[in-house]
Amino acid sequence: MNKKPIRIIVAGMGQSGSTALFNLIRWVCEDNGLQTLSFISNEGKKIPEDINKYNIILEKDHLSENWKDVDIIFTPRRDIRDCVASKRRRDNLASGLHGCFVAGFHNIFLYERTIEKGGISIHYEDMKTNPLKTAKEIADRVGICSPSLEKAIEKLHNLANGNCDKPYEVSAFHPKMLTNKGIIGGYKTTLSEKEVNLMNNCFGWWLKKEGYDIDKELEPNNSFLCFVKTLDDLFGVQECFGRYWAANKKLRPDLIRNK
Repeated sequence: MNKKPIRIIVAGMGQSGSTALFNLIRWVCEDNGLQTLSFISNEGKKIPEDINKYNIILEKDHLSENWKDVDIIFTPRRDIRDCVASKRRRDNLASGLHGCFVAGFHNIFLYERTIEKGGISIHYEDMKTNPLKTAKEIADRVGICSPSLEKAIEKLHNLANGNCDKPYEVSAFHPKMLTNKGIIGGYKTTLSEKEVNLMNNCFGWWLKKEGYDIDKELEPNNSFLCFVKTLDDLFGVQECFGRYWAANKKLRPDLIRNK
């Protein structure tokens, strides 16, 4: 292991398993003898000056301007419909058709921005159904040879059940984050049919690109105007409308209208 610590950032979509990923990385490193400093840098925490005693500096930080001298960026990827549904259950936000569009748009932008900056995509669904695969990928990226992963996976299961071995400042975990224990496809019991159809129509290009199924397409005469159908559209819309959702968590009503 190099004398200089490996600096790792976890960033990207909200309600996408970033907290679980953050802790799985921490446990994989700690359980294999690496001195790990982990903290939430976008909550005002700073890297201490004396970092040479650590092998790993692990941060949970969604502010891209802080990603300087970073060695690895991990970004979780989850079905955008499940992300929006989880936000709805957790904070009672992302409600209604406009809320679904804005939350979905914002999350896809955060994911694609992180990928554009060299982020390594970690699939939420794999972490949920095959955590050993995810843990092995983390160990490989960090450079851990012949890793011991069983304890890390056991801790991940405990986290999903609402248990945590360290305080919030280290784990970034709070019980409020668990809304339905991360059930894959849970959006079907949270979002209305109209909301699901809207997201399929607006973000179907991304869902298909990432390998997700689209249950049903909107009928043309009931569909919303789609601004976002490609990555170029995504970044273009972000540039034009970003100030609206950043300030108000919503787009102007006249920007989304029935055909």
